Amino acid sequence: VLTALMLAVLLCAAVFAAGSIDTAKSGSISVYFGHEGEDFAGAEFELFRVADVSSGGVYTLTGDFAGYAVEVNGLTSSGWRALAQTLEAYVEDDGLVPAASAVTGSDGRAGFRGLKTGLYLVLCSGPYAHGGAEYTVEPALVSVPNKGADGEWVYNVPVTVKYESDFDITEYEKISVRKVWRGDSAASRPASVQVTLLR
Repeated sequence: VLTALMLAVLLCAAVFAAGSIDTAKSGSISVYFGHEGEDFAGAEFELFRVADVSSGGVYTLTGDFAGYAVEVNGLTSSGWRALAQTLEAYVEDDGLVPAASAVTGSDGRAGFRGLKTGLYLVLCSGPYAHGGAEYTVEPALVSVPNKGADGEWVYNVPVTVKYESDFDITEYEKISVRKVWRGDSAASRPASVQVTLLR
């Protein structure tokens, strides 16, 4: 019984460490987009409000997302990533209108301010071309507020987006290969050779 009481005290301490979410408080999301120390300017990001959040941290789908059969509570990190991809597909298929949009400045940052508490989907409006490469930003789900490193609620949430990059397929380079035959005869020479090009 004593052990159970001690565990209950510890659990209560963990719950009240951050306290309840102040659902009347507004927050913000600061998005950063860059690669290896280089800031990407002119990238447009769109923000969609996916769910309300209770003072106890429970999400409830809202607005355009209320009718979708998806789970937004008790997910793992891979579950959150899969949900973001699913919601991005719904946004594209159903032509949903973002709640807000912002473009990154010279510092690679775009800001969304005056946000109600809840769960938000952050999307980049399209692939970003820079320096002969094309960057495709992964969709991200961001909670306002979010838990900080100290376990406290953070209402102004910084986000560094993840992305995949590839060379711009609209740029081409012609490569020629010439095989020079030496020390053979026409009789022993093969009809062809196979050349492998590795990028």
